[in-house]
Amino acid sequence: MKKVITTDIVTGAAMPIKSGTLDHLQSAHIETTGAVLRAINSTNPLIGLGGVLYGCNIALSGFNWSITEGAVFYNNEVFFCDAANGILAGAEVVVGTTTTTFISAANYDPTEFSDASSHNVHAVRKIVWSSGASGSGTANYTAFENLRMGRSIAFPYDSAYLTAFAGTWTIASSSFWDVKYIVLNGAAVLIDFEIYDSSNSASTPLLQLDMPFKSYGSFHGTGSYTFGGGSGHLRILAGTGDNRLYLAKGDGTNWAITAGTLAVRGQIILPLISTV
Repeated sequence: MKKVITTDIVTGAAMPIKSGTLDHLQSAHIETTGAVLRAINSTNPLIGLGGVLYGCNIALSGFNWSITEGAVFYNNEVFFCDAANGILAGAEVVVGTTTTTFISAANYDPTEFSDASSHNVHAVRKIVWSSGASGSGTANYTAFENLRMGRSIAFPYDSAYLTAFAGTWTIASSSFWDVKYIVLNGAAVLIDFEIYDSSNSASTPLLQLDMPFKSYGSFHGTGSYTFGGGSGHLRILAGTGDNRLYLAKGDGTNWAITAGTLAVRGQIILPLISTV
């Protein structure tokens, strides 16, 4: 991390404070805060540039909106956000805009420099919520909310995510796919899934669900399945360094060939290595 070395500052040898010194200290604070927050939630594959840290809860009533105070992490910087409210007109959305103000007080700003000039230097940067056209601010509110730490995030469907040890495992429509996850402090992830009206083309010991996470160790989850009028216990297995969940019938028998009748649902918590 960045530091200012003070060992050479002794009696009779004072160090002048340069603008670079202050920039150095401020960037050190920004970088360490950003590193900690990214460590907490870096395994969220959708984290992008930021998200809600706390508060900033929105309430909508018709075209009226209100947001509680809170803070967001954006572009490696923490911004506090005041409570706000407003009214949407037409196609407007709630947008957040980076806004800079200065503290005006005798012991703050304006500050008189050594050349007798005066400047405002005590800046306060916040994200301010308002109604506006989509993309007109720093980011839309939904961009922050979708990355809220601890938020349940829907994992979008792709046919490549469904495989099997033998044959193929398919669904006819993405509407039969409900897979979501919550990243827990960057160290683990809770995965919840329900996949129904699916088909498998061959008798197979394992159905396989690809995820964007690699497990730190071998872990097990539990669930249930139904097909063709039958039902049973579902075993969910995750292997070390593997990004697949392996689904097996609890009684150890193979999955039979099915056509549009198989449903599996369950949960598992995994310690994380990284995203895929």
